[in-house]
Amino acid sequence: MWSPESEINSIAMATTMRHSQSSSSGISSLSSCGDPERLPELPPGDEQRLQRAALHLQQKLILREWLRDHRLQHHYQRLLAVEVASLEDVYWLEDSRATKILGKDWQLWSQARQNLPTSKAQLDALKAQLWSTVVKSSQHQDAWTWGGMLVVSVSVAGLVTLAAMTQPSLAPEARHSLLQYVTGKYLLPANCKVQWDWNDPTAVGGTMCFVVRFFQRNGQPYPICDTDQFFVEVTEGTRKVVTISELGSSTDPNNANIAKVKFTVRTAGQYKISVLIGSNHISGSPFTKTFVPGPIDARRSRFIRPASTVICCAGTPTMLHIEPRDEFGNACNFDENDDPVKGYRVEIFDLNGETIEKLHHAIVFNYDRVNTRVAVTALFPEPICLRAVISYLEQKLPNGDFDIIVLSGSDTTLVHKNIASRKHNICYEAKLLSIYGTPKSKPRKVLCYVGPKQVTIKEMILKFIPKRIATFRLCPST
Repeated sequence: MWSPESEINSIAMATTMRHSQSSSSGISSLSSCGDPERLPELPPGDEQRLQRAALHLQQKLILREWLRDHRLQHHYQRLLAVEVASLEDVYWLEDSRATKILGKDWQLWSQARQNLPTSKAQLDALKAQLWSTVVKSSQHQDAWTWGGMLVVSVSVAGLVTLAAMTQPSLAPEARHSLLQYVTGKYLLPANCKVQWDWNDPTAVGGTMCFVVRFFQRNGQPYPICDTDQFFVEVTEGTRKVVTISELGSSTDPNNANIAKVKFTVRTAGQYKISVLIGSNHISGSPFTKTFVPGPIDARRSRFIRPASTVICCAGTPTMLHIEPRDEFGNACNFDENDDPVKGYRVEIFDLNGETIEKLHHAIVFNYDRVNTRVAVTALFPEPICLRAVISYLEQKLPNGDFDIIVLSGSDTTLVHKNIASRKHNICYEAKLLSIYGTPKSKPRKVLCYVGPKQVTIKEMILKFIPKRIATFRLCPST
């Protein structure tokens, strides 16, 4: 019936031929100032929407011509109000509603609708005939010359431009005068570009900056200002990051078309950066940028241990963990070529504070890439009581200063058995080395009674009379 490319031209032809009163001199004037090849092109999406609008208008004109043939043209606006905008809609209008709308002309309407074709092919033929009548109804057919064709071309451009300016859904950027739109002297978000001042990915902690350059549709720089509704949103998941935007330059007029945007990143992750003008994204927006954790910071890293005192079994490895963190608390990541355990050091002391060099290799570090943490394995050959300090680059880790009690295999089994039982006041033998800071010349045998709320140390006089030396209350987390 009709091709979509010819719909706008045919509508423009009908409009121009109906309303043009131009003389030959007027056409010559238009010929000297108009060049269809230089008219701007709409983006494909806008062109498709304009074609749909043209098809909708064409259906309305066919409906109006059909009503005129049956002397019902004065009901045209009322039918549009009830969403009857094409011949197809005539079939679906209920008789009860049509009676209220048409009144005394109901009989004419009923007879005209009964005469409509019953097949789609016949309906298309009728619509083609009515559209031909609409086009040929011009009173100035003699003006359809080469000059008239130019008038139609300029009219098509006018229709395209006016539709884009009056219908924001077709071209939201066309908010200026007709001359500005035709010449392309207005801000076009699709022409704007972003210049990043960092390489992706980059480490957290710094103030990031990027520059947005604004251009008109004709490719010339566009001086940005506050009224252009420039907006930047930086998000990481559901969290928004505060941004600072600086428009133009107060010292360099050549930089009037730029905007500098700054924001600070403290949390590692993937960020979405949306750059908008009004409600329209610029070219490439939203952008995705990745920020990775920084280097290890000993003050923010975490040494994970079950209690203030680590209990080990002689000859059996005990596993502890370190969670490497950067200065902002982000879990550190390492490449294949990195050595994640480099920089860690352990020092082991006896109860008198003397360094035990031979046991420094009893605690080793290995990196667990699956859980992204450092595994600390403690393996001591014999029962002993120690104090250990773990540091990174000579700086002690939080919780890195702790005591170690190494039990024999039989003592470990006994402890586990006592823990599993429900009996209270369980007694363990020990040796008293000092009391209240005063060392004993000879270690004395004592008994340690462990209850649910306290630990009591007693000494046996004559091997059967208990004497309490000290009592310690237990923390609920012990």
